[in-house]
Amino acid sequence: MKDLQQDVCRLTRARDEALRKMVSLEASLGESEAVVEAARVVERVWGSQLQAIEEEVSRLACENDQLKECNADLHRQASEAQQEGEQLRASLRSRESQLQELQQARDLLANDAQVVVAAVKQWLHEQKTTNLKMAGKLHQTNKQVLLLNTEKQ
Repeated sequence: MKDLQQDVCRLTRARDEALRKMVSLEASLGESEAVVEAARVVERVWGSQLQAIEEEVSRLACENDQLKECNADLHRQASEAQQEGEQLRASLRSRESQLQELQQARDLLANDAQVVVAAVKQWLHEQKTTNLKMAGKLHQTNKQVLLLNTEKQ
């Protein structure tokens, strides 16, 4: 009987120990389930955040492509504007050269005009002097003709 009592005591202790382990495991299981549920919540949150991030990355990639196209267009426009600027500068240099040539031609023409005006003035003066001399001679000739006519009569 003593063996039996010892066996019962041992079994009771084993049962109590098993119950304690079971309670401990149930508590641990509850904690594990809470951790698993928390992990699922975190997974859902992270999943939605990941989806939002992926959508944002996609949107930013589209925006980046658009900005690259815009940048390429701006570079192209800048290059065209630079070429146009070079052409305009070359045209301006050509026009300045033409203007300088025209100014020189105008100066030569003005000098020639002054020479012509001076020559015309001189010619007019000479013509006037010649006309006055001829008028004087004509007047003398008319006097002589009148005298001769009066003498003949």
